Amino acid sequence: DSTISIDTITESEFLKSAKKYSPQILMDTSVVVRTDTSFTLKNSNFAKTFAAFRICECTASTYCGLISPLNLYVVNTVDMHNELAYTQIIDSKTGKSFDVPSCCDPGPVAILVSPMNQFLLTYSNSYYEHDNCCVYILKVNTDKSKRSYTLNSYFVINFDRINIDELVWVDEKSFVMSVNELENPIDYESKRFKYFLRVTLIQEL
Repeated sequence: DSTISIDTITESEFLKSAKKYSPQILMDTSVVVRTDTSFTLKNSNFAKTFAAFRICECTASTYCGLISPLNLYVVNTVDMHNELAYTQIIDSKTGKSFDVPSCCDPGPVAILVSPMNQFLLTYSNSYYEHDNCCVYILKVNTDKSKRSYTLNSYFVINFDRINIDELVWVDEKSFVMSVNELENPIDYESKRFKYFLRVTLIQEL
């Protein structure tokens, strides 16, 4: 089990961490075959086709790149009829898909791999009724004998009244966030102010 600590940090501290962090997502377009209405994600191990490039009340997907340390493709899909979005990550070796968790209709904002590749982190922002956001951390469990891994839910954090502008990993147990908050939470025309937080996961004995 784990708990968390949340500390306010300065903008310069946040920018220092943001400068050091690399999301490690490559736009490898050599694996994408496009048509007027779809694209196929294809390599020597599998092929999957997604509807795309549509302006209609339907579903369309976008290829977002490869999380290079884990060899995971990222595909984002928008369901325009139901006004929601979702993201899946696909193992480049097996074609197995993992649904990326989200707490709101706009879906995940980003997927970030930790510096030592032990965790994936994703976050979502909600703007309905009042601002809030959520952060999901997935544990990467590696089976070296089989040269494979699984992803398991590790931690979920919900923040009320704030939205995340940017988030970056610091190390395997902490990340920093640039967030914004309304001065008056019941007035969406009120001024927003920005501040910076560091979240640390504390392992319990």
